[in-house]
This record gives sequence, structure tokens and C-alpha cells, in this order.
Amino acid sequence: MQSGAISTSSGVGTNMGSPWMNDEKEQQGPNHIRRRSRDHGLSPKAKRIDWKGSTLYDRQEQEEKLMAAYKRSIQQSEIVLITGASGTGKTVLAKTLLPHVKADGGLMFKGKFDQNQYVTESSPCFSAFQHFARIIVARGDEEAKMVRKAIEAELGQGEIDLLLEIIPEMAELLTPEEWKIIVSKREEQAATSTGMDSSSHTSRDLDFDLSDSPSKVASVYRRFLRCVSSPERPIVLFLDDLQWADDTTLTILSQMANETPDENKNAGFLFLGTVRGNEVAVYSQLSVVLRKLDDAGVVINDIQVNNLSPEGLNEMISSVLGLSSTESQPLAEVVYKQTQGNAFFSIQYLRSLKQEGILYHTGDHDGAPGKWAWQDDALILSLEESGHDDNNDLIVTLLSHKMREVSSDVKEVMKVAACLGTEFSEDLLCHSGAAAAIQVSFALDVAEEMGFITYDCEAGTGHFNHDKFQETFYSLIPDEDKATYHLQIGRNLRRQLTPSNVKKNLSVVLSQITFGLDQMTDPEEREEWACLCLRAGRKAGKTAAFTSGLEYVELGIKLLGRRNWRDQYNLSLDLYSAAAEMAYCCGDHDKVDELTSAILDNALGSDDKLTAQVTKITSLAARFQTRAAIDYCIDILRGMGHSFPRKPTVPRIVIAIIKLRLLLSRYSDADIMRLPALDDSKTSSAMVVINQLFNLVQQERLEFSILIALRLVQLTLKHGLSPISSGSFAFYGAALARTGHTNEAFRYAQLSFRILEKYPSEPWMARCLLVTAGTSICMKVPLPDILPNLMKGHQLGLKCGDLEAGFLCAVWYSLIRIFIGNPISTVAKRLHHLMQLCRDYNQDLTFTMAAYCHQFCLNLMGQGKEPLVVTGDYVDEVETGEEALQSHRIMFRACAACMKYMLAIYHDQYDAAEAFRKDRRLLFLPYNRTAVPTMGLLHVFHEGLVAVSSGRIRVARNRLKILQRSMVADCPETVTHKVYLLDAEILAYGGHHDDALCRYELSIKYAAKNGYTNEGGLANEMAGRMLERYGHQRSKALVFYSQARDLYSSWGCECKVASMDEAIATLHLNGHGEK
Repeated sequence: MQSGAISTSSGVGTNMGSPWMNDEKEQQGPNHIRRRSRDHGLSPKAKRIDWKGSTLYDRQEQEEKLMAAYKRSIQQSEIVLITGASGTGKTVLAKTLLPHVKADGGLMFKGKFDQNQYVTESSPCFSAFQHFARIIVARGDEEAKMVRKAIEAELGQGEIDLLLEIIPEMAELLTPEEWKIIVSKREEQAATSTGMDSSSHTSRDLDFDLSDSPSKVASVYRRFLRCVSSPERPIVLFLDDLQWADDTTLTILSQMANETPDENKNAGFLFLGTVRGNEVAVYSQLSVVLRKLDDAGVVINDIQVNNLSPEGLNEMISSVLGLSSTESQPLAEVVYKQTQGNAFFSIQYLRSLKQEGILYHTGDHDGAPGKWAWQDDALILSLEESGHDDNNDLIVTLLSHKMREVSSDVKEVMKVAACLGTEFSEDLLCHSGAAAAIQVSFALDVAEEMGFITYDCEAGTGHFNHDKFQETFYSLIPDEDKATYHLQIGRNLRRQLTPSNVKKNLSVVLSQITFGLDQMTDPEEREEWACLCLRAGRKAGKTAAFTSGLEYVELGIKLLGRRNWRDQYNLSLDLYSAAAEMAYCCGDHDKVDELTSAILDNALGSDDKLTAQVTKITSLAARFQTRAAIDYCIDILRGMGHSFPRKPTVPRIVIAIIKLRLLLSRYSDADIMRLPALDDSKTSSAMVVINQLFNLVQQERLEFSILIALRLVQLTLKHGLSPISSGSFAFYGAALARTGHTNEAFRYAQLSFRILEKYPSEPWMARCLLVTAGTSICMKVPLPDILPNLMKGHQLGLKCGDLEAGFLCAVWYSLIRIFIGNPISTVAKRLHHLMQLCRDYNQDLTFTMAAYCHQFCLNLMGQGKEPLVVTGDYVDEVETGEEALQSHRIMFRACAACMKYMLAIYHDQYDAAEAFRKDRRLLFLPYNRTAVPTMGLLHVFHEGLVAVSSGRIRVARNRLKILQRSMVADCPETVTHKVYLLDAEILAYGGHHDDALCRYELSIKYAAKNGYTNEGGLANEMAGRMLERYGHQRSKALVFYSQARDLYSSWGCECKVASMDEAIATLHLNGHGEK
């Protein structure tokens, strides 16, 4: 939000930050109206009661608690809530931190919520940081570089892009050259734009990503806070009036309940909020969130601020009036009886007494020095006649009296300001039709002199000093006239503002017309406003403010005519499509059903239905109605002329593979790359739906995914290339890898990336990196060389919105690091962070996989409750396994089986591995049908070791042949040491100890060469076991054990380290000479 903008919806607006941010001022545009400071001759003849509310009284205990919490937050972040009724001085108490924060080299930012807000373009917690970049840049290149690096290290590029959407001003720090261009364009637009902006709109050209859920935005924001705050630069985020907090802020607070102790530590950050405790219901959203935080063990410091004591009130009155405490005591007693010590109400009561002449200054008339005095009899009489039962009645009466001092011109301007929100700008007031520019300027000076507002002349914005002032001016508008009043303000702003300023203040303008929709009868005017609503909805969606965006587009729908699908077809389609997508992002699936049904009933062609259909598919999947989503996809495709069997049989799939392989044998890679570009919209639409279907069946019906991949390739060959074609060949390559055709699989994996070079697409790049890394490429490329691809896929997935691909890439990245022997503790930390991201982004499936892998790591490190049971704080293997069984999650069950086998082997419990085969929750697929070939290859290796331990040598030799074929045909770096180790075990079992020892040593050599620390340790251990078991060269066994221990220790497998320590101790105890 730019300077001069009003923020009726977010409250804090542009310039509340100025006094909180070392007096940094934002640049003003050329259209800004500059006021003369104090040039209206307003110097009062009578002495005024001047009270800015900047001094605290009777608050020493609360100040000490607040300061203590701030000091603690330097080392570990804390939440502080200042709770009290209206007028008790909560905000003033919060302000006392500012000088201390500045002294520590820190920053304090403020946001304020507005009780009259309609919808928000930017949450106050975002707009509070709009000056952050400028302050950091002003501190010098060194600090700017340090902060920039911290942000880039914490956030991926896609997340940085999202950060720039929610806090555009961060571009000054993160992309300074682009920021200069943006500023230049804004100035040019402001200087040249005249007249009304066009209300045109682009059909279905949405500016937001459905993946940018409120949870995702909140996660990016929380991580931004973590990386920019530190003990050396503490940050205090102060949010005023949390009882009116928006959904975004509540989501951010909720996420704090899910953070780990390390993440929640966030040294140098204090979240400070003020709350009217008496206005927060037990079941309000804020109460629910606070209980969730408390249940999660998050420390919330509640500082209660009550009314002043009689002594504290007397101290305040004596200070304000310049009297001794003895002199002010009688007056203070009367005021206390009226206000019960409420600071704000007390000051208003004093001003009321001054207005009635009961309280007066002796120097008012003759100009001589004097002091404040009062008429005792009249004071007592006013007390007896007040008859107020509570403070609310009193303040209404007091402010009504105060309004008598205000001229009608000033009232008119302030009524408009009250309609605009807690904050307002002079520029908007001047264009609202309230008064001429000079009269607006005069009115603002008068209002500031009377204490109603605080005005920032440099920034051109002001804010009400208290919500009660805003409420009082707003109440001057008769209820029956409010709709017309708001509507006229909205019309004036839209007509008089330049197009760039209309765009900048869209939420303010639209919030005015919501009150008067029924009074807007002109069809053309209603359509123009509907177009603006669509634009505002897209703008809100771009910053992932989907709740606000949905309200905007629903407002636009209300503005449509009765026959809108006939007379306003394109606009209706755009509004309904945007509403359906944002309803999905808000989790309102009933509304998704309602909106998509309206679109599908009225859309004129398949292209116009596509967005609604995809939205409905994703909505069904989000509700775990996967089967329904699959059936819906099949129904759509049949309507498009593309039939799919609901239950494909294995023979049908095999025949389809053979046919396609024959067809592709006629094409070289060059022939495929020379195919024309796809220009058939119907085929393109069908491929989009087929891709949705592939994503749905990938986890549950693996055999179906093969058939879908074949269909995508057939469509590409028939109709031409597009970005979807890259996925077609990547999916086909995965299918071939699963059926053992690894050379062809690798060819088509490479072809998929060549297509992406010609038809770039980040979403398809993320998906192709995931699919190929776990299937076709992993069979031909050493596993360590795949890690960069998976990391790239993770980053691209988050950036472009394919969260499933992004997070699955991260899961495979972590698993491969375990399998190749990277330190387990490092992988476990990464997985824990990944779990947090999955939870933030509502990715339940990948969270479960990450949590399972994380517990697997803990068990290997000896930190599991039961070594072979994958159950801990975040996962229960029984519940997870049953859910996977019921949901037919083939890939997960196969991975779980491999990890369980691995745990048994590394805990020396080979018998347990045999028992695992009877667990129906686990899936032990043959190698040529496994979900992920590299996982299946590892499982084949483990099965061979288990078979040897139980004397099933024929099974072990079978597994050895599979590994030997892969070593010759595929990637020897992945398999060679496994082949030698399994061969050594078979030879040792048969009594061929010398040959076995040779194979062990070869396995150790190749494991070290290819970086497999864990399996190198396993080879050393098994060599030592053989030598010790058969009494050969026990001294050499000790060497093998020692090497194994070092490798296991480097890997972080504490259970194996303990086992090797025991073996070494036993050898020393029994002597390790030769037999």
C-alpha cells in the first residue's frame, strides 16, 4: 500500500509506522496535497485541556512486566497480550517499549485493526512492515546485504516472490533495480493518468495461485520474521485491537502452536498485542486460537490493565491541569465517581466540565497567568444529575456535548473520515465530495487541535486518537441515510481519483458501495462496479488474501443483472470462476460445489467449463474424496471423447504398453522434437484433465497411472507438443522403469527435459524432476547426483504451486541421503522442518510421509521408544498403516516396508524382518512392479541379507541375480558394493570364508568409493562377524569392527555404534588371537 492510501480494511494503513520506525517517511507522489502547518489562525483564546495520552500513571507493575518480557524475547521469542477495557491505556503502555527497542538497535512496527472493516487488501501484520526495507537500506550496505542473505537463505525463490506480493515494499531491499523501475512507473502513471480507468477484464486471467493458501502465506511470513529478527536487531510487532483481528493474523498465530521449540525460539522477536478482554467472547476465533497456543505450551504473557486507582487518577489530573495533588484531590474524587478511573473517559469528562464552564482557567480572559479551578456547587450538581449506570453511557453523553464545539463543516469532513476507517488520507477526503481541499485541510487542523485525531502532515494521513471518536462522528449520520452516504462517497472517489489511485485504493472505494447496493439501479453502473470487484478479488488473491478476495467477487456477483449469463456472459464466467477457486482456497467446499454447478450449468463450451472442472476435482481431492474425484475425471474425459476404464486390468495395460512401444519405435528423439506445437484447445483441455487424473491415481492406483501415461504420449504424438508433453514422456518413462525397461525409461526421461527446454514450464519441470528422479533416472545415475534435481524440484514445486511435487521431492531427497549414508541427525532436522512446512501448507499426505521418515531416523539414532516400531510424537505406524491400507496408498506402503526391513537389519533383528512380511499394512512388491525402482532395489538387497540369515540361500541367490543384472545394465555405482556384500554373505554361509573375505573387502572398497557410509559400515561389520564366528583372524575382526564403528558413528546410527562397542569389548575380553 502506498503513501496517501487509506486502509479502511486493514486499519493501520500507510503511515502509522512512522513514529515506530525511527521517523522514516515515505516518499509522496506528485498528486499529494500539502497542508500548511498551523496556518489557519486556530490558536485558542481559551486554555485547552491538552492531553495526548502519552504519559502513564499508576502502571509501574505493568511496565515492569512488559519490559521483562521484552528482555526475555531477546533470547527467545514471546507473546505478550495487554488486556483491558477501552480507554484504560493499553496502547500507551505498549508505546513505552519504543525507546528501549531503539536503544538496542531494534525496530518496532505497529498495525491496527478496524472494527468497521469490510474486506482487506493487506493484513495489518503485513502493512506494518512496509517501511522495513527502507530502514534497513538506510542503515548501510553491510546490514542490507546481511538481511538480504538471511532472507534468501531461509526462503526459496517462489516464497520470496510471495513475500514481495504481501509486502511489495520489500522489493527495495530484495530487488533494488526492479524497485526503481516500479517507483518510476508509479510516478509516471500518477503524472499522466486522467479520467476513469477502463473496466475491462481478461477472461480467467487470474493473478493468484491456488496453492498460495493462507497457511502458506502465514508460513512464509513467520519464517521471514525469524530470519530478520535477532538479538542484535530485535523486532517488536505491535498489533492494536486484536479483538478485531483478521483471518490472516489468526492463521499466523495458530501456526505458532505447531512450531518446534527451535523454531519458536526465534531470538529477538516479540509479538505484542492489545485486546479489549471484555469484548472477546469465549468462542470467538481469537479465543480459540489463544487456547490452541496455550495447549501447545506456548507462553502467553497476559498483562492486565485496569482502570486507574483513585490515587493514580488524581496523579494524572494534577499533571494534566498543572495542579498539586492536594489541590486536584477534590476534583479527582468527583471524576472517579463518574468514570471509575478510566483514563480516556476521565479526560473527556474534564473537557465536558470545561465546555459547561464548571471547570475553567483563571487566566483565560485577561491573558494573565492563572491556573485551573472549578465551581464546587456546580461540580457536585453535575455528579448528582449524571445518572449514568456505566462508562459507555457516560462517554456517549460526554462526546455528544463535545460535538457542540465542532462546526458543521468540520463535522462533515470527519463524518467522511469515519466512513473511510480508523485511518484516512487527506487526498481521499478531498476527492470524496466532503468539502473543498482548503476546507478539508482546515477541518483536519481543527480536529487535531481538539484532540480527535493525530495528523502526519508530511505523509498526508491521519488517524483517530480513539475508536470512540470515530464511532461518535459516524453516529452523526442517521441510520436511514448511511447507505446513501457511503454509496455517494464511493461514487465520488471512483469518479474523481486518477486510475492509478483508484487501483491503489480499491478496497477503500469498494467498501463504500457495499452499503448501498440496493440503491444502485443503473445496469451499466452496476456492471462497471462488478468489473472493479473482479479486479479487487484478483488483487487480493495475488497476495493470498482469499477470504477478502472471495468477498470482493461475491460482491461483484451480486451486482450482476438478472439475466447475467445471457447479457454479461464473460464477466459472469470470470466472477464465478474466480469465486470458485478462492472458495477452494478458503476451504469452503460447499460453496465450491454451488459455484461450479452454476458455471457448468451455464458455460457455453468445454473450454469455459475447464476451470470449474479442475477446481471441483481439486476440491474433491482436498476432502479426501479421491475415488469420487477419479470418477469425475473419467466422466469429464468421456464427455470429451476420451474413454478410460474405471478398473483397468493387467493384460490390458501390458497390451497398451506393447502397442505404444511399437508406435514409438518409428520415432527418433529428433522426430518427436520436430512435432508441431499443440494448437487443438479441446485436446489441450483433455490433457489437463488427464494430468489431474494422473495425480490422483499416482498414490493409490499405480497400475492406472501407467495407462494414463500411455494415453498422454499417444495424444502428444497425434496432436503435437506442449509443456504437458514433457510430463507425458516423464510418466511413460516411469512406467517403463517399473516394468524393467530401464534404458528406454532413461531415454524418455531425458526427452521430457528437452521438451521443457523448447516449451518452458516451471510446474511441469517440478513434476518431471520428481517422477524421473525416483524411477527412470535413478536407475542410470548415481544417487548422490540426483540430489540437486530433487532440491530443484522442491523449490520449483513451492514456487509454482505444485505443492505435492515440491514436498515429495523433499521427502525423496531426505530418504536418499539416508540410503547413501549422509549423517542421520542432519537429515532428521531437515525432515522436521519439512514436516512443519507440510503442516503449514495443509499437505497431509506428505506430512505423514515426512513424519514416518523422521521417526525412522530417530529409531536409527536410538531415540525411538521401540527400535522397530515407527511410532513417536508425530506418527503412529498402526494408524498410519491402516489409513494407507484403506486408501490404497501403494507407494507409501512400499516405502514403509523398505524402512521397516532396514530397521530390523541395523538393529540385528533379522527374524523380525521375516515377521514383517505378514503385516498386511506393508507392501512387499516384486522388483519389477515396485512403486519406486530405487527403493525396490534396496529392498531386494535387504531381502537377500535376511534370506541368508534364515538359511534360505535359494532366495538369496535369486536376489543376488537381480542385483547383478542391475549392476551390468544400470548404474554400477549404486549396486556394486551391494552385490559384493550379498555374495560374500552367501559364500560365508557355504563355508567359503577366503572367497567371502575377498568379497567383503571389495564391498568395503566400492562403498567407500561411492560414498555409502552406512553400507560400508555394514560390510565391515559382517566381515568381522564372519572372522569372529569361525575363529579366523580375530585380530583382523577387531580391525573390521573398529572401522565399522567409525563409519556407523559418522552416519549417526547409535544402535550400531553400541553394538560395535559391545563386539569390540567381547573380543578384548576373550582375547583376539588366532584359533
